[in-house]
Amino acid sequence: MGIYDLDLQELPLFEGLKADEVEQFIQATGAKVKRYGKEVRILKAYETNSRIGIIVEGEALVLAEDRFGNETIGHRLERGALFGSTTAILPGYASPTAIEAVSDVLVLWVPYTALLVAGPRLGRIHASSCATCSWPSAARMS
Repeated sequence: MGIYDLDLQELPLFEGLKADEVEQFIQATGAKVKRYGKEVRILKAYETNSRIGIIVEGEALVLAEDRFGNETIGHRLERGALFGSTTAILPGYASPTAIEAVSDVLVLWVPYTALLVAGPRLGRIHASSCATCSWPSAARMS
């Protein structure tokens, strides 16, 4: 299965874009798809991160870790949900949240710096995707 066979234009991040515009975005930013198995940590608490993750397939949980290492289940992420944006945008921020796969999960990883660099060349595509990246909903971010 190729990256272009995933109906990415149906995800909220790419709302209003055509399939060829999504392809242009993927090529310009160097976004990559990675598969994770059930119960695998997709993103660890306090881990350095420079990418924004988007759930393409499957489900994951947001786990909050306290200072003693105890974990609390936050909420479930499904297709289209974004995570890791806070740590990607603020590299000095150590997030106490982890993301763990509930099922097999496919994640589209978008490098944040590539998004900034490629943005001016992408015009409308960049504006659409960046507006979606800044969703105020905590359910979309970790």
